[in-house]
Amino acid sequence: MDHLVLADNGTFIVSQWNGDILDDERGLGLYRSDMRHLSRFELVPCGWTAELMSASADRNYVATIQLSNGAFLDMRGQTVLPHTISLRRNRVVAGSFVERIGLQNYNPFPVETALELCVAADFRDMFDIRGFARGRRGTMLPPELGEQVVLRYQGADGIERRTRLSFDRPPVEMVVEEPAPPPTPPDRPLPGPIGACPTVHRADAHRPGPLRLPARAGEPTVGDRHHPAGER
Repeated sequence: MDHLVLADNGTFIVSQWNGDILDDERGLGLYRSDMRHLSRFELVPCGWTAELMSASADRNYVATIQLSNGAFLDMRGQTVLPHTISLRRNRVVAGSFVERIGLQNYNPFPVETALELCVAADFRDMFDIRGFARGRRGTMLPPELGEQVVLRYQGADGIERRTRLSFDRPPVEMVVEEPAPPPTPPDRPLPGPIGACPTVHRADAHRPGPLRLPARAGEPTVGDRHHPAGER
């Protein structure tokens, strides 16, 4: 199977095996009731690349993704050798989607690093994503930023749909980017105004205030639960 798929009743998530959802032509995303409530869910370590070591989904609604680092210089200029930082993503789909992120340092010295989570929702119909012509699109609404991140969309039927994301640890910084609307395919005009899909960048740690990983920690030092729940 090319993708990691988890499902529970009318909610399912399709991602890369490293856990990321990228907004591209593959149709990855978090879906609920045939609507995509997350079109991007990308975990980005700052200054280093997370390499996939293993991924397992023993049950169709639970997955464990194990990643590790390549060589990099941390925020203090220290050389961190490959495979000395563990990055684990534990996720479950049970009505909503929950992910726990854990970092563990196996170096004999503390490491300062940062994580960035990029999220977006385009609220597209699953059949529209598959290329079937649909009716007129609604309007993307400005996201709500606070203790929770709420991505919003008002459909052509006048009903507002939302995706809520909550965090055990509040974000250090959040930035909203407004990308340009996607280009119109040459062979099929868009069925109506599609609107830009805002991307929210959530930084676990960004200067000032990096994540400080103790030397050879016995337990993961960062535990963060994300609860994106689509509301239709």
